[in-house]
Amino acid sequence: MPPDAPSFDPKAFQEYISLLLASGFTPTTIPLVPGTKRPACVHKGLPGPFPHYPWTISRALLTGSRSGGVVVLDVDPTKGGTESLADFCRRGMIPSLGSTLLVATPSGGLHVYMDARGSRLITNAGQIATGIDLRAEGGIAVRPG
Repeated sequence: MPPDAPSFDPKAFQEYISLLLASGFTPTTIPLVPGTKRPACVHKGLPGPFPHYPWTISRALLTGSRSGGVVVLDVDPTKGGTESLADFCRRGMIPSLGSTLLVATPSGGLHVYMDARGSRLITNAGQIATGIDLRAEGGIAVRPG
């Protein structure tokens, strides 16, 4: 992770979610099995809301239309994701990083939260660029915090 990578700021994340809500987003989360990135309930094809289980700590954001169009680029610097993200920015392929929310992940990666309302992006792993997974329609991204 580059030395200038952002750390998780709970206030900034909450402000970002508040802005999303104010602009029509409906972020939907699901519980995760403790210590994993696996959903603790069935969520595919279901509209929600999803239960809160007292034994779960982490939650994941459903990405794509189920959360009003939020997509997440999951950047893995150990697989070349930092260079791929820089290339995307140079080529104007993603919004200015100043208009997105950047969150450092526990594994040393980066999540880039973006507004993709109206797009038809689908979740894929490593297909859009080296070291970058796209969490979009049909996907989930572990929430920070």
